Amino acid sequence: MGEPLKKREITQQILSFYLMFAVIYAAASISDAHLLERAPLLPALLYSFIYVHNTVHIQVAHVTKQKFIPWTRVLIMNLTILGSYLFITIYQRRSIDSYMLFNVLICITSLSQWHYLICIIDEITDILSIRVFRVKPKVAPAAS
Repeated sequence: MGEPLKKREITQQILSFYLMFAVIYAAASISDAHLLERAPLLPALLYSFIYVHNTVHIQVAHVTKQKFIPWTRVLIMNLTILGSYLFITIYQRRSIDSYMLFNVLICITSLSQWHYLICIIDEITDILSIRVFRVKPKVAPAAS
């Protein structure tokens, strides 16, 4: 049937999912640039990239039969930067360009995702001794 689910693991997965959503929403909501009204695609893209990154981690953990831990480096990095942004904006009363911040986070998260994908594909193909995205040259039939 499958492996038994532990309450702690399920709680961590749910917490990471909703915590990231809440932090991105809060950071986009309090921005001086009215990010949710003027550029709602930026927070949605950032959340989507982080969600895709965690989904790929789930798939790799499943294929390699490893335990999935939802607190990836990409998730923690984004939480830390956006948490710092929230702290500085709310308590220090300093203005940071949220439009630029979200664009930079999207670029960093996207590059991190591509780096992870390329490294995983390379590592798995080395371990399995298979070729990915390469076609073997066609061998001409032997003349009789």
